[in-house]
Amino acid sequence: MATSQLTAGNWQLERSARLVRRNPLAAVGVVLVVIFLMGALFAPWIAPQDPAHIDLPNRLEPPSAHHLGGTDELGRDILSRLIWGARISMFVGSAKMMRRWPLETIGKIDVCRILRSDPGSEKRTEQEDDDQHDAHRRQRVVADKARALLQLPVAGR
Repeated sequence: MATSQLTAGNWQLERSARLVRRNPLAAVGVVLVVIFLMGALFAPWIAPQDPAHIDLPNRLEPPSAHHLGGTDELGRDILSRLIWGARISMFVGSAKMMRRWPLETIGKIDVCRILRSDPGSEKRTEQEDDDQHDAHRRQRVVADKARALLQLPVAGR
């Protein structure tokens, strides 16, 4: 019985290693998101100082043993503010995802299209079709101009 569990565990490790070798940037991204998430979850315990504490005599200090990330213009610890900011960012991102997730993943519905459209607006007029084609044409022209600008030789190279 232990042998079959080891085999299953080895199979999962081999699969994970294969995925990392196939797409190393994705693996780095996953590691960074996990670090970001752990920092957000444990912010009250790992932040070295209160992020809102104002200490005017110590403003704009470079990184030191007391302020690992330095201080801002009000003397607040930058590292603590980054850690607590991760917490806020994770909350906003999760709230946004949870707002759209049920309809998009379960029902495979484009929520934005539904929120923008009126009931009964499924029938488009010929003018609306022409307007949409004009908008796409303008986007292509802008994209072509941007590509042309990117291909120009830069002076001094």
